[in-house]
Amino acid sequence: MARVKNNKAAITAAGAKALRQELVKTANPVGRPSVRSPEVESEIFRRLTDGEDLVTICQDAHMPGRSTVCAWMENDPAFRAKIKDAFKLQVVFMIGMGWDILRGGQYSTGNVERDKAQVGYLRFLLGKFDRDWFGEQIKVEQEIKSVIINQPEEINQIIIDSNGKMRF
Repeated sequence: MARVKNNKAAITAAGAKALRQELVKTANPVGRPSVRSPEVESEIFRRLTDGEDLVTICQDAHMPGRSTVCAWMENDPAFRAKIKDAFKLQVVFMIGMGWDILRGGQYSTGNVERDKAQVGYLRFLLGKFDRDWFGEQIKVEQEIKSVIINQPEEINQIIIDSNGKMRF
């Protein structure tokens, strides 16, 4: 009886293995395109400047994955500079997007609370992306406290005359 159970398990395991191998043969290839071309770079740059975020761009099937784009940025200072420029230009889009939401335009959800949250988040991002233009000023208060130096009493008796000589 135990022998039959073992045979069934072996048959089931063999069938599952064969099924997995067949699925691997017929399935779409795993992975994302990682071929770097001027067209792919241009699309990434254009979409960033149009207000899309890098996460959404990298989720498209025809675009390279996030790790690939990060590797390109890490290994190529020129590409990294271009992406940084795209983020700077994205700030201009965000200004318009926030204004559009406040007017009830196409970026508005129609939900006042959600629109408030979106505009608040845009304001937060603008302050982080370009602190010179949109960042809040940091108020620094400084309090000057007197300094007490413990020194021998003899030093307190030293007087410097008008000729610059010390007198005791």
